[in-house]
Amino acid sequence: MQIDDIEFHFFRNFLKESSGYHLTDDKRYLLESRLEDVLRSWKLNDHRAIISSIRNDYSSKMATDVIEAMTINETFFFRDQIPFDVFENQLLDRLAESAVANRVRIWSAACSTGQEPYSVAMIATEKRSVYPKLLCEVVGTDINSRVLSRARQGVFSDIEVHRGLPDHYRDKYFTRDGSNWKINDDIRAQVHFRQMNLKGDYDVEGPFDFVLLRNVLIYFDTALKENILRRIADRMRPGGYLLLGAAEGIYDLNHHFQRCPDIKGLYEYRG
Repeated sequence: MQIDDIEFHFFRNFLKESSGYHLTDDKRYLLESRLEDVLRSWKLNDHRAIISSIRNDYSSKMATDVIEAMTINETFFFRDQIPFDVFENQLLDRLAESAVANRVRIWSAACSTGQEPYSVAMIATEKRSVYPKLLCEVVGTDINSRVLSRARQGVFSDIEVHRGLPDHYRDKYFTRDGSNWKINDDIRAQVHFRQMNLKGDYDVEGPFDFVLLRNVLIYFDTALKENILRRIADRMRPGGYLLLGAAEGIYDLNHHFQRCPDIKGLYEYRG
């Protein structure tokens, strides 16, 4: 169902105010497509009914459904591979050497259904032979409550398991659960999930040694991007690292996050 200009402007303002999502004019087709699911689930005939409900209460279930419908939840195990190779072969050694009380804290922001934080936890577990006393704690956050529910369950389909997950990791850290695969309790115990809006309150306990903020900032405007980076920095340990997505970057030479010249997309927090 097509959306008119008045409706589009309402949803654009609502999404920016509530979640920070910057809906550009060329994304009208995306909004129309995602709202179809909301219309069906609520058995509504037009977008005006959605707007009427949201206008009266930005915290309503309808408002939440619209925000979650627009959330991009594309993820898979060891996505893009290179960042995880860097974490395993370079970064984890640095973090282990500088760890306070043998404790490394990692934050996966916008974690979706959990493949990213679980990938990190599996790598950390593999490193126990090198650092037997090292304790890695991983926090995964996302604005979408539905994907977080799935992440906490740690149950993945055949398709999800075969997207990026090496066979030896599957055999070592997963067990069959009917037609699905369930991640082992040892890995699940290392990862804690909580709902969080990057534009809202940052209800996560720092400091963190490593933050993954991949493929998220591209959905926000410049002012909000900088606000998010500042608030993340406030929850990081000086000398900690921030990893952004391939299409994202920090180009201010005086920024509190400084690019690591030898690793693309990785930034060190100087404090």
